[in-house]
Amino acid sequence: MEKLKGELLGDKIVVKEFGELFQKSGFGSVRDDGLYLAPEEALFLLKKERLEVFEGRKRIDFEKLFRVFRKIYPEIFIRYQVYRDLRDRGLVVRSGLKYGTHFRVYERGVRPKRGARQPWEHAKFLAHGVAEGEKYTITEISRFVRLAHSVKKRLWLGVVDGEGDVTYFQFTRVTP
Repeated sequence: MEKLKGELLGDKIVVKEFGELFQKSGFGSVRDDGLYLAPEEALFLLKKERLEVFEGRKRIDFEKLFRVFRKIYPEIFIRYQVYRDLRDRGLVVRSGLKYGTHFRVYERGVRPKRGARQPWEHAKFLAHGVAEGEKYTITEISRFVRLAHSVKKRLWLGVVDGEGDVTYFQFTRVTP
């Protein structure tokens, strides 16, 4: 399995040299100057020992990178735990920012759109992580559900406990 080298640039990790196999696995966003990894992706790959991260010439371990991202993203623990759990289940996970959630989730073996030549499918699910005990109003949950329904996706709310375990609740819109 290939081990990539990435550089910490602000809140992203940029990988200059990456293989086609790696790109097909649904990680990162390809730009002219490399493969950009979101914080959750970088942490996941670093933990799986498929990525080395550097800041200049200094190598950064998982704990240090986690602390860097926690300063930028206060909810990184929740996001990372949901991302890690979904990836460990073999699902492809991408940013859900444009849908107001943490992630879009694709079924096993599905490739998100990465170019006109590749076959691709739409995500079937939206996933959003919350801490156990966090309070949401019915109006807030309703907004998530209505948005997911309007884009023909199912909503998974991943509740993360203090140990990092994730329990999912699926919400769907029911019209009488």
